Amino acid sequence: MYGHIDRISSGQVGSLMDRFSDRFGSELDREIIVLRKKQQQDLLAIKPTVELISSPDDDLEQESGDQVKEIEEDSADLFPQFFEIVNNLLGDMDEDFINSFVSSDDFPLFQEVGEDPTECDDETKSEFFSMINRVLGELPEEKIGDFVASPGFAIYQEMGEIYS
Repeated sequence: MYGHIDRISSGQVGSLMDRFSDRFGSELDREIIVLRKKQQQDLLAIKPTVELISSPDDDLEQESGDQVKEIEEDSADLFPQFFEIVNNLLGDMDEDFINSFVSSDDFPLFQEVGEDPTECDDETKSEFFSMINRVLGELPEEKIGDFVASPGFAIYQEMGEIYS
């Protein structure tokens, strides 16, 4: 650093090649460095061209619309299955848990969804999933482990991605 300050003060800044010439083994090394620099500049000078095949707006709108419809149809198909899984899981609990759930503030929503799970709107489904998520958190560890190992847990995860 001090050497650089001395060169600046004397007006002999020089190039990197000049400053580090004593570190290079020969003139050949200098030529290689200059050649590589030229090759890098040539590579950077290449400008790729992009050709538009079709208008992205039309395809994108159509694909996104199709994807939204598929997700809505999948969630509509899975939600009744999700309700059945949760209903069976809670129905297999002991009497004390069932009685406390029936007397809780969550049960009217459970009843409303249970009357016809296919006719629920997205807001009700979202509320239902949040309520079930909270109720499942209160289950004993053994029952939670059994549920996680069951095939119904995959549907629970899909509902979580849609409604959380």
